[in-house]
Amino acid sequence: MMFISEGSIERAAEYVGDMDAEDFDLLLEVFENRHPLVMAFLLSEGFDLLTRSEKDLMFYMILVMREAIESESGNPPPKLDEETLGKKEEANWELVAPIQSKIFRERVDVFFKNYPQEDLLAFVEDLLSDDEEEVVTKGGREYIFIAMKSIIDAWAGHSIPKPG
Repeated sequence: MMFISEGSIERAAEYVGDMDAEDFDLLLEVFENRHPLVMAFLLSEGFDLLTRSEKDLMFYMILVMREAIESESGNPPPKLDEETLGKKEEANWELVAPIQSKIFRERVDVFFKNYPQEDLLAFVEDLLSDDEEEVVTKGGREYIFIAMKSIIDAWAGHSIPKPG
């Protein structure tokens, strides 16, 4: 996957953010039809601990990322298989596990080192960090970040550095 620029992400965020609820739900339905595994992952049992607001934010993020990728590359993100997504998620949890800090930004700094999709990842981090309305709980913050990072990794075919 080619580099997705901040400009493409901002345009996609504006496009998705300006939608009314009906159009948003329709776009989410189209996404689910094209990426059933990603939606199954985001609706899986592990995400039951998230609040409705956190799930809405997560769906907003995934739609913005998808729109930005298609806008920048001219193609939708590739379809994923369960094994690839599972391996990416496991590797990301292994990477963050040894980090002792309780501060979110410090915990996720490790993911930005030489990361080829830094702008996409920064988009996710910013939405989770700049939560003035307290839509995201401390527990949900890292969970959503790892999920979004794992999807970006799987779409990008990016190999994740080993911990240590």
